[in-house]
Amino acid sequence: SIAYSIEAEEENMSLSVKIVAVIGVCGVATGYACSFGPLTWLLVSELFPSSVRGRALGASTIISYLAGALVSFTFLSGQSMFGEAVPFFIYFVLTFLSIGFVFVAIPDTAGKDPLSIQDEIIQMWFWRDRNKTHYVQESRIDVNHQVV
Repeated sequence: SIAYSIEAEEENMSLSVKIVAVIGVCGVATGYACSFGPLTWLLVSELFPSSVRGRALGASTIISYLAGALVSFTFLSGQSMFGEAVPFFIYFVLTFLSIGFVFVAIPDTAGKDPLSIQDEIIQMWFWRDRNKTHYVQESRIDVNHQVV
């Protein structure tokens, strides 16, 4: 985004601006591979009970691919309609909204069993039913897949 903002009026970018653009693209790819990329698979493996884990993995894969396709299909048209830097800014804002969602709606799962993760998710303010005045525990499935 910075590289396109610097040379927005010129047809040909200078070598230094091209280097900034390549470093930016590599930074985005590296950042995704180290953060949001594995997060999808980690969440499915830790947050969903084993009885629905396969379906959840399939659904999250489809959603992830659809989101990637949406970015691919809107990038060039967004650049031509709004300018070369605007799509980068939009994706930047969406990324920070996603980070905010992760902080308020996804619990830390390190060293916790699935039932304690489930309890923590239910008690988080983002997922609570705001119409109820107190938490009513519904039937849960224990580790042996029996309703308790």
